[in-house]
Amino acid sequence: MTARSMENKKKPPTKILDYTGVPSLKHQALLKVAVLLWNTETILYEPWNSFDDIARRYLGKRSSLVEYCINALPLPVLLKNELSRFNAGIYTEIFKWNEYQFDKYGLEIIIPKPLCWNLSGTINYKKTAELLIQDSRIDKFPRFFLACMYGLEDSIKELWRSLPRECRNTLLYSDFYFIFYWASSLTECDSEGLNEQEIIRLFNEELLKSVFQTSIRMCDTPVSEYMFEKLRPEDKLILTYLFEETAKTICESYPSHSKTKFVYPDVLCWLLHKLDEKERERMFELHSFPVLLCYLEWPKQESFIPMTKCLLKFLSTKHFGYILKEIAFKMAYFEDFNYRKLIREFWQLGLEPHRKYAIGASSCWCALYYLFMVGDVQSIRMIFSRANDTQKRCFSKSRWGNQIFKYLQYMGEKDLCDCFLKNCLPEKISHSQ
Repeated sequence: MTARSMENKKKPPTKILDYTGVPSLKHQALLKVAVLLWNTETILYEPWNSFDDIARRYLGKRSSLVEYCINALPLPVLLKNELSRFNAGIYTEIFKWNEYQFDKYGLEIIIPKPLCWNLSGTINYKKTAELLIQDSRIDKFPRFFLACMYGLEDSIKELWRSLPRECRNTLLYSDFYFIFYWASSLTECDSEGLNEQEIIRLFNEELLKSVFQTSIRMCDTPVSEYMFEKLRPEDKLILTYLFEETAKTICESYPSHSKTKFVYPDVLCWLLHKLDEKERERMFELHSFPVLLCYLEWPKQESFIPMTKCLLKFLSTKHFGYILKEIAFKMAYFEDFNYRKLIREFWQLGLEPHRKYAIGASSCWCALYYLFMVGDVQSIRMIFSRANDTQKRCFSKSRWGNQIFKYLQYMGEKDLCDCFLKNCLPEKISHSQ
């Protein structure tokens, strides 16, 4: 046995699990700088309400100030570009937090400063909620609401006792499932003289299991996190079923989510990390498409290519085309990652059947529209370099082909028109143009 073969034998195989953990040190460092810039007094110099209908405009101004600070830093251009992407990601994350608190539950809450962040680049919802609960400017009911959502038992007990009896009675008829369950249990404890430990006991068994399942289907991972810790071991076996149910929902909702809020990545990834290693590997194989789709969302993109390398063999040709389209869409409308680089890496990883399907399927041609929209000539050439004349003819005569070329002519994009004629038409026609 040679030294090289011995070395290869000793080296353990790469596990998919290796790419689902802590982000790189570089990612953490860039995030820390971007968060520090967002948390400075010159950026968040005044409190603002999450229910304000100009939240996006407000955050846009703050993001522009952060961008100005980034440009003033004594850093290489490449690092500044990466920091700008983190700035865009943080903007998106804060707005997402706002949508979750207000659009979903109508909570009129002042966003605290500084915001609490996880190492990955997401807002730490629980720590942020703890800050809000301590804020006396906020009414008692929203604070009680947050305490119930995050399972903050001491705050729940304290705030429940401070609420007027009329308010407590009203909560027994609440439409919010976790408020209803906490209010019901607390009322029972009051009537029977039980302590807070008995409250927790009441949540075990079937009632707790029901709340947990509802929280997953409602994409309320803060509620899920608390309830999961209280489940009996046998009740935790439902995780696989809930993961598959969520994965199916993602597949059924695609591609309509692209232009709306995509609410499932957080809950799918949360379930993924709660599964045991064996089940996790099995779910990766069975549901590679929704998993990879979720890894295109901030801040998981760093792990997308390593995950693709592991899951590509399980990915259907149709789903390869869908992901290509999703990356192109993000390139056109999002600035939180280097999607130009990502789409090239993804295409190069694709197997021959994947590429053949993507260039020949009309359902994937809108990806080319996005590439022309942003002027990514390199990616356009890369994709069409493997296309034959038949595929080029089908594309150029299609609705998408005609629409793209007319759009380029209307916009006066002569160079992109030349790119279209040179790369997207059959060879004989291309030479005659």
